[in-house]
Amino acid sequence: MENSLKTSISDLLVLIPRKQKPNLYQKIKENYQKSCLGDSKEIWKYRPVVKIDPLLTKALEIELTRLNYDKTESKKITKYFTRTRTLQTAPHLSPTEKPRFFFINWLSSLALKPKDYYLVAMFSGVPFSNKIRPGRISGSENEINLFPSNMQDALVYRHTVPQKMIEVLEKLPKELHKIFQKTKIGDSYTKWALQSSKNLEEKYLGGKSVFFDFNEVATNYLVLALEKKNHPLAELLLNPKECRKMAELFSDEFFFYENDGECMQGFRLEKDVLVSKNRKIILTKENLIKELESGLCPGLPLGFLIFTFLNHTQCLGSFAQVEYLPMYQKKFLKLKILQKYNIKNANIGALTTGAFPADTNLHPLDLTLNKNFIFDKNMPYGEALLAIKEVLIEQNYSANMVK
Repeated sequence: MENSLKTSISDLLVLIPRKQKPNLYQKIKENYQKSCLGDSKEIWKYRPVVKIDPLLTKALEIELTRLNYDKTESKKITKYFTRTRTLQTAPHLSPTEKPRFFFINWLSSLALKPKDYYLVAMFSGVPFSNKIRPGRISGSENEINLFPSNMQDALVYRHTVPQKMIEVLEKLPKELHKIFQKTKIGDSYTKWALQSSKNLEEKYLGGKSVFFDFNEVATNYLVLALEKKNHPLAELLLNPKECRKMAELFSDEFFFYENDGECMQGFRLEKDVLVSKNRKIILTKENLIKELESGLCPGLPLGFLIFTFLNHTQCLGSFAQVEYLPMYQKKFLKLKILQKYNIKNANIGALTTGAFPADTNLHPLDLTLNKNFIFDKNMPYGEALLAIKEVLIEQNYSANMVK
């Protein structure tokens, strides 16, 4: 069995374009022989050497309050996060995760004890038309669309519950009502979806599941940071000289997103102005805070600058993230204002990806609908990687797509 796995992984590594995916190649080579449990244990050995910015714990507390956590539980969660500084950041925000993201959560949380917390920072900076279908209830047999066709290109971040969703939820089988709870037109869709995803998965995951919005925490942090003149984010975004340098380095990236009607638009940084297809935002403190409070959504570069590079969070990610975080690192290292933040030693290589070999199409909803499945924590991690062989070989991260 061991020799067979080694041969199959060797064959996989030959097919992975090493120049385009050097970090994925190396991580597979280093970790395939571990058991899934062993891989998870290795993840949770991480401890940061850099103190956390109090603004990040405050930003997380604000999001936990939005999600109805009480102060006592919120303090416990932020204290645990401060100590472990580890988040799962692979999943996009959805009420029912697709098979690969479900496997990622299972794998990552395996080593956790019941008293531990498993924090999942779900990315909401995507349109409802994204391939993970964030506006649908999905199982292996079918998908139920919660949003009308004219909203499919809208941004998930801060979207509200539409009339169609209310009608769909009323028709669901009674056994699903505890998972997909009642809501009202105009309520927060992301809050409902995060709770639904947690309801679906928490019994299969290690630790206490905490699902929250990656982009909401980034927004909270930015609003707090912009009020502090000497904060690096205030310097980077409000000092024209620093802003232009960052704009040059990240010319192919979207820094923010917004809904333009019911269509998601991305903003690039051009010199010291944010520019989308239809409008510009002059970067002053007052302008940017107002825009953030009105629904402007931070993109990947700023989100990971906050979590990974300024606060040394180990962000667990899939095959794309282990390639673009090193790219971001090289660019941020060129900004003098960030040199004192030890960005060079930030943890940027935590790979969590794969699928259940026994059923690569296993959705968490399938288990709720009484599908039988045996979870094998001692399975070699390499088998889970081979289960998504074609994906690992063919798919690439593109900075140009509106994610």
